[in-house]
Amino acid sequence: MKMVREMKKIFYFILTLIGLSLVVKVIQYIMVLPYSLLELTGLIILLTFYLYVTQFMHVIIHETGHFLFGRLSGYHLISFRVLSFMWLKKDHHISLKRYRLKGTAGQCLMAPPDIKNDSFPFVLYHLGGCLMNLIISFLFILFIIFSILNLFFFVFIIMGIWMAFINAIPISMDGLINDGYYVSVFKKYPETLKAFWLQLKVYEMYGHNI
Repeated sequence: MKMVREMKKIFYFILTLIGLSLVVKVIQYIMVLPYSLLELTGLIILLTFYLYVTQFMHVIIHETGHFLFGRLSGYHLISFRVLSFMWLKKDHHISLKRYRLKGTAGQCLMAPPDIKNDSFPFVLYHLGGCLMNLIISFLFILFIIFSILNLFFFVFIIMGIWMAFINAIPISMDGLINDGYYVSVFKKYPETLKAFWLQLKVYEMYGHNI
């Protein structure tokens, strides 16, 4: 079991290196351009800024994907959080609260539909965030193909693809479980799906108890 955890840590590290290597390629491309030291420094600062901005944008896109595909699957909103800002639905009203969960940049909790034939839809709800990251990134790829190449768009695409895969590939590390891992566990152990359904129903009843 310990070996499995170590392998997952290594795998997560490799994925991160792949994302960083793509960023380095962008920097290398910039380096060969005829820029002065001041202009080059400005571009690197701009690239760093773009990384933070696009990450924040894709967090919102990712959680929105959970919401949209959850609604398509018959789910109802409980809470929607980006960073420490959480919109909580309780008694047919939505209120803004502050709440932070260590290791997460966002979260969209939704109440599932009723169980039928010992199951309920869960794949689209869990992978909807990854799908939305890929869909929006693909649209930006089309925009680049038929328009002018833009550094911000390029970073946006790389960040979206990286976020999609880092959440879709099953990973469990230090108590944190990603979307893909939930789906794999529910498919392998159907009894856990009922426990998850009950947990979300409790969140719905008590408004996440916050």
